[in-house]
Amino acid sequence: MQQEVLDAAAEAYAAGLPTFVIAISGDVAGKPHFQQLGNVGAGLPPTGGGNAPLYEASDGAALESAFESIINGALSCDVDLHANVTAQDLCRGTVVLNGEPLECNGPHGFSRVDDRHIRLEGAACDTWLADPDATLDAKWPCGAVIVIPG
Repeated sequence: MQQEVLDAAAEAYAAGLPTFVIAISGDVAGKPHFQQLGNVGAGLPPTGGGNAPLYEASDGAALESAFESIINGALSCDVDLHANVTAQDLCRGTVVLNGEPLECNGPHGFSRVDDRHIRLEGAACDTWLADPDATLDAKWPCGAVIVIPG
């Protein structure tokens, strides 16, 4: 049964879905299967390849803290545009974070990752990660964007 769980976590990770271990009962360190599951769910070997974080949640506050750690660790400053914008058209666009325009290729603005993604830089990234109510609006003129059907 334990091997089936490890296999399922490995398949989920391969599909882009990491697995996190939150133990309600405590004593996570005393249960090697928890570490193996955490490792496989993080794309590591079950043993001998480093240790993925494990979370103990013996009460509501600890559980909330575990979820916050997991969610904050999964946040990224790379944003999927759901459209293609070429490098030559990148700075023709307007990207606004919480009502403030961001500078294209600026140290606290946005830059290009690839045709489909931008990266928020510096203070813009910090704001994006820290503010759960942050809003981001990105627009490019007609002809600069190729919309990818959903």
